[in-house]
Amino acid sequence: MPRFRLNIAIAIAVLCFISAPRLDARLPDPGMPQTRFQQLISEADPTNELACFTMGTLNISYRSEDIATPNIGLRVTDPWGRAIGYDLRTDKGWQQLPLGQAFFTCDGDDETGATRNCQGHIEICGPVSGAYQVEILPTQSSTYAISIAATTQNLQGDQGSSQAITRAEAEGTIQNGQPEFLTLHYSRESARQITLTPATEHLTHLAKAH
Repeated sequence: MPRFRLNIAIAIAVLCFISAPRLDARLPDPGMPQTRFQQLISEADPTNELACFTMGTLNISYRSEDIATPNIGLRVTDPWGRAIGYDLRTDKGWQQLPLGQAFFTCDGDDETGATRNCQGHIEICGPVSGAYQVEILPTQSSTYAISIAATTQNLQGDQGSSQAITRAEAEGTIQNGQPEFLTLHYSRESARQITLTPATEHLTHLAKAH
């Protein structure tokens, strides 16, 4: 059974944007006292696809039940307030990251043309370190599963350079079609395990504001 990427010409959009504009207006005033948030911006943004090998990656896959088309969208907001993802309820997408893409894949039946086992994917090259807001956007009450694989920037060791890989997963049930919020903690420079946890009340309000 073939696997294919859904096209923007049909109801579900494919978001694939490279070199999106940098949102400098979101960055703090250089004249302000040094804060932890400002320290994050010392990590450079990626400028080309080699960043996937030198600066690290975030690869996020998500799905709901085995149905003909997806009923779960996802929006990921990075520590600088930039978003990527797609909302099936409003047919709205976001891509504010320098190097990122969001798309859906489905299994297809050669004889009937029916689709099933649809999954959403968000891929980010050169993600900055910090707390990411992960907003699950269902079109109806549903179960969901999220799987994340993260790599660090190149780490130098006795055997040369390498990238550490860590993974996190989450599953849950959404009632009444209401969005749900998770927090992803990622470090570009450290090989420590990434975490994916329910968002605190404070972070939830931040995510809803974007």
